[in-house]
Amino acid sequence: MEISLGASNLEGVKNKETETLKNLESMVKLWHENADQMWGKESFHNWQHIVAVRYAKDEYLKSYHEKGLDPLRVFGDEGELTRWNQSKTDEEKISPEEFEYGLDASILLHDVGNVLTRIDVNEEGELVPTYHYQENTNHANIASDKVYIAAGAEDRTKEMIEPIFTKLGIDKKLIPMAQDFVENTKYQFTEGGKDTPFAVFMRVVDQLGVNYFSEDDKRVLGLANENNIEFPERKYNPDFVVNFTLRRCRELVPNDTVRDTLVNGSWGKQYPKEFPGLGTGPISGVEIRDILVSINHQKSSDESNL
Repeated sequence: MEISLGASNLEGVKNKETETLKNLESMVKLWHENADQMWGKESFHNWQHIVAVRYAKDEYLKSYHEKGLDPLRVFGDEGELTRWNQSKTDEEKISPEEFEYGLDASILLHDVGNVLTRIDVNEEGELVPTYHYQENTNHANIASDKVYIAAGAEDRTKEMIEPIFTKLGIDKKLIPMAQDFVENTKYQFTEGGKDTPFAVFMRVVDQLGVNYFSEDDKRVLGLANENNIEFPERKYNPDFVVNFTLRRCRELVPNDTVRDTLVNGSWGKQYPKEFPGLGTGPISGVEIRDILVSINHQKSSDESNL
């Protein structure tokens, strides 16, 4: 699923900025696709994930501009953007147009730390990416190495934002906001940090939006693959993993009316089917993957019988 920049509300953004986003899109797509090629099996933090998260963001903004829907209170006098600007000088304040521009760039970049160790700038001023697989190749079977690394990914991304923005000529005043956007995509099992500006919005778009807008029906298997290599001893709650979209949505957006407005109104989607009776575990990552494979087969069978 490819989406055009026209899907974002960029009418107020200068042609130069639109071109910058196109250049950034091409750059990030190449990085993710190179990593995925080396990975060689289902993945999660891939280019399809970026496209889906971007789509979720676009649909939210589109429903705001066209229908006035803003269930997560991003805009307005008491919205998240206003909260962000309260502590800023006049020069540092971000306009709604700059917010949307910086948000799009941030979403394009938000998972580069999952595939890249760092970005260097060479003597010619060009960006030189170092992939995790370039530093984690311990034997011939590259697909068994840590091509995707989640630990510290957001912090790596935040460090890479400044040289990337500088290279592309993106206004430096957007760097702190972009770094904050990425910080707020960190998965937190508690409500820690939820009161900071854009925290709920970014977690909703990233953690839930991908499941409503992705066309990659093996993405959850991909997440299991990534986790089982990086965190082989980790245990899981099967009910929460399989029903993640429903469970996490209630955690992030506990108000029923707001949640319905988000899913049914802003996104024009329906809640996914619930799979009951899975228990709470804990069980291993291998067992989780087996359950996910079985459910994927069940979903495929149900769709073929429609």
